[in-house]
Amino acid sequence: MLKKNSGFTIVELLIVIVVIGILAAITIVSFNGVSGRAQIATLKSDLKNGSTQLGIYNTENGAYPSTGGDLKKSSTTSLQYTASNNGYCLAASLTSKPAVVYHISSATGTIEEGSCPAVATNANCFAFSAGSITGYYENEGNNPSNPACPRDLVIPAQINGTAVTSIANYALYTILDGDFEARQLTSLILPNSLTSIGEAAFSNNMITALTIPSSVTTIGTYAFNNNPLTSVSVPSATTIGTDAFDSGVTINTY
Repeated sequence: MLKKNSGFTIVELLIVIVVIGILAAITIVSFNGVSGRAQIATLKSDLKNGSTQLGIYNTENGAYPSTGGDLKKSSTTSLQYTASNNGYCLAASLTSKPAVVYHISSATGTIEEGSCPAVATNANCFAFSAGSITGYYENEGNNPSNPACPRDLVIPAQINGTAVTSIANYALYTILDGDFEARQLTSLILPNSLTSIGEAAFSNNMITALTIPSSVTTIGTYAFNNNPLTSVSVPSATTIGTDAFDSGVTINTY
């Protein structure tokens, strides 16, 4: 009499393999989730520790440091530090996932998701009258002994409590003389309070990207002429003066 084979069939083996694969996938997903949460917890801890270090430095020196290179952090965290107007913002991202970003600032002292908001340029860098920026100084307060005004410009929505509504003709125009390169703006963020930009207001700079706020109704002739812009976003209702942008610039309306 023949004995019946008690081994597994091919179908049973396949089922076992599939089940093992599913369990392995669940384990990997669970591990990645736990690992990711642990890295974010470490990132937030680095931010809190960095804020403490900056606070100690400010107490001992009367100001925050100009750079954050000495801040201690873990190997999985990348820090980006910005100091402005006797304040700071410290952002942290995961080295393995740069899109995961949190920040803390001296203004709030709390950890928030996302990158640091743009910090407005010191109001003492601007010549300002009746809501209009009429010039931009080399140094704060137009005093050579004061800190230099930055070339990465973030125009504030208000100066001394008055809304910034216009940029005057030739206000931040760069004269192309022997040392013009040291004075050229390299980036520009405009406030939503702005309604008009005057003739040649930002000509002869090195601005490479630009979005015109929806509040702006007029842009003067040659306003952004001779900048290395390739495209610019402009509200559809804005009146644009002749040659406000170079001929090769693509104007995207919104």
